[in-house]
Amino acid sequence: MLQGLAHLHEDNLNIITDIEQKLQGQLIFGMAYVRTVSARTVFHALRMIKSLNAMSGNRYLPLFDSLERINIHIKTELEKRKVLPATEFVLPYSQIDKEKVDWVGGKSANLGEVLTKAHLPIPEGFAINGPGL
Repeated sequence: MLQGLAHLHEDNLNIITDIEQKLQGQLIFGMAYVRTVSARTVFHALRMIKSLNAMSGNRYLPLFDSLERINIHIKTELEKRKVLPATEFVLPYSQIDKEKVDWVGGKSANLGEVLTKAHLPIPEGFAINGPGL
């Protein structure tokens, strides 16, 4: 039982490490990543709480309610959407930067950044503007 709990703790530490690396600003990521990581973190925390309660004879039942409140707060925040003022459904890479990652996807946002910020040549192309990509 303790090994399982340690494994779940290690999984959450790996998730936190990945988040910290992303927040250093070297990688572009969108809300799809944030939603996925949030769900994984809550899932692992729930499994940890279940294991802790199984080992302790249910001494930590209030943790379930605490995690549920945290999860509701996370979901509420994640449901807030930025509105892209673009009226174009097709955007050339010259009009794309990391701020549009949620609408054009990570690869297109990276290509737009390379072109507009680093001024390096990239293949001609465009991205389809669509929320939630």
